[in-house]
Amino acid sequence: MDSTYALRIQEWSDVSEVDWHLVRDELANYLRQVIAHFSQTNAAKQVYGIVIELGQNWTMSVYLNTEEGLADGPMRFRSDSVGYEKHTDAQILEMLGRWHYESWEFPLYQYNCPDRGCPNEPHRELFERLVEEELESENEEPESVSELFLGVCAEATAILEQSRELKELSKTPDFALRLYDADCYEWGTDDIMKAARKKVAGSEQSTP
Repeated sequence: MDSTYALRIQEWSDVSEVDWHLVRDELANYLRQVIAHFSQTNAAKQVYGIVIELGQNWTMSVYLNTEEGLADGPMRFRSDSVGYEKHTDAQILEMLGRWHYESWEFPLYQYNCPDRGCPNEPHRELFERLVEEELESENEEPESVSELFLGVCAEATAILEQSRELKELSKTPDFALRLYDADCYEWGTDDIMKAARKKVAGSEQSTP
């Protein structure tokens, strides 16, 4: 996150003042940097899945997994769980499936990256402040802050899908990237992503 963006978000005192296009682009750049770092430091790893998780504190986190990581998932799951000591790896894998990202090989990968200005903490401070002001205000916004933020996060993810960084990532033939909203929609973000892809494509076509 560059210093210009940090100064801009401090100026926003109301939801109507937020430059959502700027927020989207900052998040997209952040995601692209995380994926680029993974490729540079894990060139031999072939990824089958990426989850972009929207946390309940206005954060975007990145999880990646490989087939080898999937095979080792039961070990990580047992270390974080109680009551599964007697379950076989096959039983745990059948229960978890391929998208139980909390047991993946590369969870919260952004914390492995050099500090290049992750926007999560500044966004948490900004949007918590705006939500408090929204609740105290008698003026009803057409969309809540959380829905607006979800929208730009989905658009940032759509930009990542088309990015050079993702194209250069070593991936399996069945690779997929999914958006998970821990605050409300959970895995039910397909329609949100479809709308985000359409909006991003439209903005690219209208750019001279």
